[in-house]
Amino acid sequence: DNFLVENQVVTDASVKSSASRESIITDVNTIITSLETLSKNMVEDLETINDLHIDEKTKKTNAGKMSQFAADFIFYGPKYAKLQKKVTTMTMNAEDLKFAARGEEDKNKKAALNDKAVAVKGQVKELQKSIDDKATERGPWVAKTLSATKIQGQLDILKHITGLTDDPEDKRSLQERMKDLNGRMQEELAALKELKKNNESDPDVKAHQAEQEAKPKTEKA
Repeated sequence: DNFLVENQVVTDASVKSSASRESIITDVNTIITSLETLSKNMVEDLETINDLHIDEKTKKTNAGKMSQFAADFIFYGPKYAKLQKKVTTMTMNAEDLKFAARGEEDKNKKAALNDKAVAVKGQVKELQKSIDDKATERGPWVAKTLSATKIQGQLDILKHITGLTDDPEDKRSLQERMKDLNGRMQEELAALKELKKNNESDPDVKAHQAEQEAKPKTEKA
């Protein structure tokens, strides 16, 4: 199902990192600044989703005028997927800080980088809990979309870490973990496809799909 795979999960979930080992070491300050900005943006995004939940209950938005599945499929699923993608980016950047710390000879700078990485991991944990808690207010489509996006994020992070290690045993272990995650991803995608099939007669879902299919591939959301 191209619409399902390209627009609802993979496009929103996949995180690409072009950072090389050298750029990570030289761009530590940029990484830290981007982390601070990303964290702030995520808090704002969560507040926006919270407002959307409230408005829906009072039927003030388009989402509030359709079935829960349609609202989740059209509005909430993509929003939660994008939030989860930002969690992945923060986690990846924390790994970059840990990598930079390993190569830092100055003890004080090394400690500062490790402390920042730990702090970011703490932020990620809190933000993830906020996302997960808020997602419980939605239906199974959001739950499965969020799950699939988390798995994709874990795959992206493992691929990123693989590029930062020269240890053959570490690479083998990472590959095994990715193989397991790929299997789980297929299960989640199958569940999403089944949910979509079960609700394909919903008029708002049908109208949205028709609108998406009419767009050029490069413009699809």
